[in-house]
Parts: sequence; structure tokens; C-alpha cells
Amino acid sequence: MKNILKVICYAIFTVTCVAYLIALVAVYMPPSTFQHGIFFSLTFPILAASVLGCCVISIFFSRKISAAILVIFLLGFQQIRNVFAVNVPKAFTYQKPQGSIRIMTWNVHEMGDSYNTHLVDSNPRLQLLQLIQQYNPDVLCVQDLLEYHHPDLRSAVNDICAFGNFNDHYFPVDRFYNEGYGEINYGSAIFSKLPLENVCTAIMGSYNDVNEQLLHASINLNGKHIAISTLHLRSMSLKLSNKLIDHKLLSKVDTVTLTESSVAEKLLFFSRQHERQAKIVKKHVEQFQPTVICGDFNSVPSSYVYNKLKANYTDAFLGSGNGFGATYRGISPTLRIDYLLLHPSVKLIQSKVDYRFPNSSDHYPVIADIAWNK
Repeated sequence: MKNILKVICYAIFTVTCVAYLIALVAVYMPPSTFQHGIFFSLTFPILAASVLGCCVISIFFSRKISAAILVIFLLGFQQIRNVFAVNVPKAFTYQKPQGSIRIMTWNVHEMGDSYNTHLVDSNPRLQLLQLIQQYNPDVLCVQDLLEYHHPDLRSAVNDICAFGNFNDHYFPVDRFYNEGYGEINYGSAIFSKLPLENVCTAIMGSYNDVNEQLLHASINLNGKHIAISTLHLRSMSLKLSNKLIDHKLLSKVDTVTLTESSVAEKLLFFSRQHERQAKIVKKHVEQFQPTVICGDFNSVPSSYVYNKLKANYTDAFLGSGNGFGATYRGISPTLRIDYLLLHPSVKLIQSKVDYRFPNSSDHYPVIADIAWNK
């Protein structure tokens, strides 16, 4: 009986370690080459914890095997570091340090209720706007912004500008129309207290794909330009029901994918879409050399897409945060898919993911204070 138990444990150790090693390799393999890598990327935190558990349990069978498993575990140190941040805890200072600039990125999930013409407490938009007002960012990058052009509905852009005291904004919308409420604008946007310069976009998909554009802008701070690129890689729509889909806005391929595919099929399909979009972003980044790359990547830190876009940039959360730093409300408490990446020319002063108002959006905002490296 004891031998049978040992064989079973060894089999579990082997399978777990092999899956963990595949997850480590998947980071460097594009989904078009290794399409199932997405499953190993998403389960990496569980695999890492399982390998560590195998290491502890195997001590009772063989110290040599335990040591070997520990070595395998340490092979993923960099990936573990990307997934789980460890820093000396430090309270976030709302007063911006002198000489710094504060940047905030947030998927605002269509900005709450536009139908409520008054910002009452029950309106998620009010919480969202109050949080922006409290952090008082110099630059705010938002994704999933919905703007109605109708006299009976509130303007999301006007509300953001008013609460954030922004003097300039860039919202090159992807337009579509709703028969009941006229023109509706959807996309990503950049808001700034300083004038935006060198604004431009890069298309990451056709209109029928309902993709948001990659935005680029810069601001002049004390004679130096801080360049910002913000993006929203395609949502996988894992929780989207057929009843919520406006089929007129989707291509035939998207309609089939969103309405008739399983969760696994969606993950496979959109991981390849993300790879294609990441290549566009990478080309854009190499051309403009932005100081900050931020937005909703819809990709976890153990994924190919994240590591391709991060490259030699600093992940703001990893620089001063702790734990998993989840930025998406739902599915998994380890799901960090929104990022602020900083060029080596700037230093990170502090950063934070704010969890206080979970009902204001299905994402949590990421905030960072940066300054020039001397």
C-alpha cells in the first residue's frame, strides 16, 4: 500500500512539474505557434503553487526529489515575480511629490449610467468620477468609453473633464449608431491637464471587429516630452451572452465566435487576436518610443503578449505593489490584465491599484507617479 501511494505521488509530482515547465516555455511561444499556451498562462499561479506544494510533500519521500522539484520551481522565478509582487509596504501619498507627474489608467466599462441625468449615489459613474477627482491625475487614459450624443443623456467626456479638471483630451472614436439615441461614440481616450501634442492613432482592427484604436500623445513637462501610448486589446467576452450582442456591429467571424463558441474556444481565438494586435503595438512603440505604455491588455503577466509588450519596460505595480494586484473584478482573484509600463528613462515613485469602488466598473484603476531619471 505504501509503495502504491508513493507511485501515485511521484506521478502527480511529474505531471505537475511538466505542466509548470510548459507554462514557462509558453511565455516565449506566440499563440499562432503554440495555441494552447493560453491555458498554461492562465493557470500559472495554480501551477506554481502546486509545484511548491509538491516540493514540500516530497521531503517525506526523498530529499533529492524535493531538491530537484525546488530547482524546477526556481526556474520560473522571473515569471513568479511578474505574477506576484513583493515590496516593502508603503502607504500611497495622494499629494503628488514635487517634480512628478501622475498617470492613471482605467477601463471604465462604458462609464456607468448615462440615462441618469443627475449624478445620484446609486449611479456608478459618480463613484468613478469621485475616484478620479481624489487622485487628481495629470494624465488619465481610459478604455471602453461610451459617449452618447443626445440631449437627454449625460456626456461621459464632459463629466471626466469637469471632475478631473482636464483642459485637453483626445478621443478618436470608433463610431456606431443606435436608432433610439442617435450617434454613440465608443473607444479609448486620453485626458490631460496639459496640452496634448503629437497625437495619433494606430488601427488594431476593422470597424466590424469593434476594436479600439491604439492612441499616442505627448505632453511637454518642463521642456521634456512625456510620451504616452494607451491600448485596449480585444476583449474575450467570456461572460457575454447572446442576448446582449448587437449582431449588426460584428463581423460574421466575431458573431460565431461570441455566440456559439465555448470558453475554451474563445480563449484560443482571442489569444491569436491579441498576438496580432501586440505586433501592431510593438511596431508603434518602436517608432514613437513612448515613456509610458498603459491600458487594458486583456492578457495576464504570465502570457506571451504581456512579456512581448513589457520588454525592457518597468511594470509599475511590480515596482511598488504587493500580491497579485488583480485589476479585473470576477473570474479569478489573480487576474491582472491592466498595466502601466514605464520606459527606463523614468523612475517610479509610487503606484497603486484601487479596490474601493468595485461597482463603478468591472476593472480597477492603476495609478502611478513618475519622474525623470537623473
